[in-house]
Amino acid sequence: MILITTCRRPTERIRSFASELSHSIPKCRRINRGKLSLEALAERCFELGCDKALILQRWMGGPGRIELLELRNSNLTQISPLLCLADVKLRREYNTVGRFEAEAVMVQAKASSEILQLAKSLSNFLELPLVTLPCGGSYRVALHVLEHSRRKAKVVLGSPPPVREIGPSLTIKHSSWENLGDENHRSGIRSYDRI
Repeated sequence: MILITTCRRPTERIRSFASELSHSIPKCRRINRGKLSLEALAERCFELGCDKALILQRWMGGPGRIELLELRNSNLTQISPLLCLADVKLRREYNTVGRFEAEAVMVQAKASSEILQLAKSLSNFLELPLVTLPCGGSYRVALHVLEHSRRKAKVVLGSPPPVREIGPSLTIKHSSWENLGDENHRSGIRSYDRI
């Protein structure tokens, strides 16, 4: 199970995005972060039976990056990729009524190796099947990982086929695939998270 939370002082848009993500991703729980440190957040993960966490961080007043973490030896350890965001779009901005939950992660057969790597990583973290389009599957709602014309990638909840965007969505401007689990990166998370 995945725990979804935010930085310590989230804006209303970050809270809304976290809420919409929690309704769009299966097997997850959302909590308000409050003043919880990473150590206390790891304890909450353990209490709630979550073995992973997704933290939405703030940048310039809006959602700035997504950190993926795993619970290892009672500690939260960041894993790749670290996603730096250019933009997010909420479901209500798509004028979509209702709640929709992803059943798979989808990617085009002709996608670049970078997009395919991102899709595989998200599929693994979210524990959703990875499907290549065009497919013969019967998935009603999926997270589509797409090439973006001006940015690195776009991830959008959509209804295939063809892809009808129902939201939420996020546009990725940069992703880091470095070894994020070392001590330097973990301490970097703590200092950034104090914002």
